[in-house]
Amino acid sequence: MKDIVLTRRKHSGRLSAPKKVSLSFLAVIIIGAIVLSLPFSNKKEAASFLDNLFIATSAVCVTGLSPLTVVDQYNLFGQTVLIILVQIGGLGFLTFLYLFLFLARQRITLSRKLVFTEALNQNSLSMLPRLLKTIFIYTVSIETIGLIFFSMFFIPRLGALKGLYYGIWHSISAFCNAGFDLCGSTSLVAYNTNPIINFIVPFEIIMGGLG
Repeated sequence: MKDIVLTRRKHSGRLSAPKKVSLSFLAVIIIGAIVLSLPFSNKKEAASFLDNLFIATSAVCVTGLSPLTVVDQYNLFGQTVLIILVQIGGLGFLTFLYLFLFLARQRITLSRKLVFTEALNQNSLSMLPRLLKTIFIYTVSIETIGLIFFSMFFIPRLGALKGLYYGIWHSISAFCNAGFDLCGSTSLVAYNTNPIINFIVPFEIIMGGLG
């Protein structure tokens, strides 16, 4: 009887799957805000931690709201951190963690699988590997299509390396419907008549929204 009581207490002290999912997103947001606040993430004096916390939250929650202009505030490293936050927010941190553990052939415990199923809104544990493989292939395929078209647009204007970088960055942002760009305070307004931009941005947003 005593063992049963101790076991119940032990289990009652564990975090539920929804709490673990929420805490994983909170951890990513806080870490992202801290990194964005560091001097080597910025072109000039770092913005306040509150501003960086806001933009990190916006990136992970893919809202697109920002108290500053990304390309003016952050250098290459800071921009890369931001787009990683966007990709994590678009697909989910636990999705990346599961893929890493799966590819590394690490044993995934039942409790972890329950958290993953909660994060992905699934009921079947057996379907997780196939589902995550499908998510990964779908994401890479659509973002690659976006990369090709964005690169066709940016490379003639910015050169090969920078144009390719802009292509990758904006493809991820569009697919995750994040609303961030590297085009300055006017965003994509200057390209409102360009057929590539007007086709590929909504295409990726729709495909990302459909999942």
